[in-house]
Amino acid sequence: MIRDKETLRAEVRDVMRKTGALDLWTGLSVDAMAKDAGNNGADALIALYSVLPPLSDAAMRALLSLERMGMDPATRDMNAAGMEAQQKAPAERLEWVLELAKLRGVACAVDPFESGASESLVRLQRGDFSDKLLPALTVETLQRALMRDAPVCGPDGEIERDRNGAHLIRIAELLAQWAKAARARMVRATWPGVGLEQDMLMRYALLPLCEESGLPLALELSNRGVELEKQLDWVIGVLRSSPKLRFVLAARTARAAEALMARWAQPMGERIFPVLATGKCLAQETMGAAGTLVLPFASGAAVLEQTIGDWVEARREISQALYDRCLPLVKMGWGVEREEIEADAAILLGGNWERFSARA
Repeated sequence: MIRDKETLRAEVRDVMRKTGALDLWTGLSVDAMAKDAGNNGADALIALYSVLPPLSDAAMRALLSLERMGMDPATRDMNAAGMEAQQKAPAERLEWVLELAKLRGVACAVDPFESGASESLVRLQRGDFSDKLLPALTVETLQRALMRDAPVCGPDGEIERDRNGAHLIRIAELLAQWAKAARARMVRATWPGVGLEQDMLMRYALLPLCEESGLPLALELSNRGVELEKQLDWVIGVLRSSPKLRFVLAARTARAAEALMARWAQPMGERIFPVLATGKCLAQETMGAAGTLVLPFASGAAVLEQTIGDWVEARREISQALYDRCLPLVKMGWGVEREEIEADAAILLGGNWERFSARA
C-alpha cells in the first residue's frame, strides 16, 4: 500500500514508463511507409529538427527521439542516431521505434485516393508492416480535390463527376471496400461545410459508411471559438439524427479540450471518444470530469521517429495528472495500491479506446 507522496510519485512514473500506449492521431500513412522503405525515417527527423527553432518544444522532443535512438548528445552528431535504423528492414524498424516509444499501437492513414494506394494496401494486407498499425481510412486527398474542383482519381482511374451526384455512390462503394480490405479502425476526414460537394460527400458517403460499418468518424476540432462551437453543434446534431453513429474528436489545444469536455458530458457522450492531442491539455479539472474516459495524448507525428520524444514528454505530463488524481487518497490515509495505478494507466493509455471501438 502506498501512503506517502514520494513513493506515490515514483510508482506513478514507473507505471507510466512501462505501460504500452496507443497513439490514435498521427500524420503517418501506410503509403509513406512503403515509399520510405526503412531508412529515411531518421533522416526525415534530422531534417525536421534542422528547420525548427533550436530551443522550441518540438526541437527538444526531436532531440529526445535521436538520443533514445543512439545519439550521444555531447557529440552533437545527429547523423549517428540514424545508423542503427538504416540497418533494419522496414518491419523491424517499425517494431524498434514503437518499442522505444513504448507504443503498442499507432494510427496510420490509408488513403484510397493517394498515388500508389493500391500497392500500399497490398503490402498492408500481406503483413509487410506490423500488426501494431491501426489503419485509419482517410479521404483527405479526395476532399482536397473537391475543394480545388480538381479531377477525382481513385485506384482504378478518374471518377467522372456528374450533376446529380451519382459519382458519390461509386465513392461510397469504394470506401466501403477499402475499409474492409484495410481492416480500418476509424474513418478520418476534415470538416464539411466548404462547398456543396464537401457536404454531399459527408452526407451521402462518409456518414452512411460509418453508420453501416460501425466505424467512428474521426475529426479534429478547431481552435477558433465560433467555429469550434459550430463543429460541436454539428456533431451533436448528427448524433441525434442517428443512434448508430460515433465520433473520435481530437482536441489539439487547451481551448478545444475545454470546449469538448464541456459538451461531451451530455447524454450522448458515450458515442464521442475524446482525444486530447497534447498532454498539456490534461489539466486536473479534465481528469476530474472525464476520469480515464479520454485518451490523453496523440502525437500528430509526421515522421515515425517523432513518436519517441513526443511520448517521453507526454508520459511526464500524464504522470503528473495521474499523480494529482491519486494524491487526495494518500493524504486522506486511504492509500493507493500499485495495481490500482496500473489499472488506471492501462485504461488511460488505450484500454478505454479498445472498449469504445468494441461497442460497434
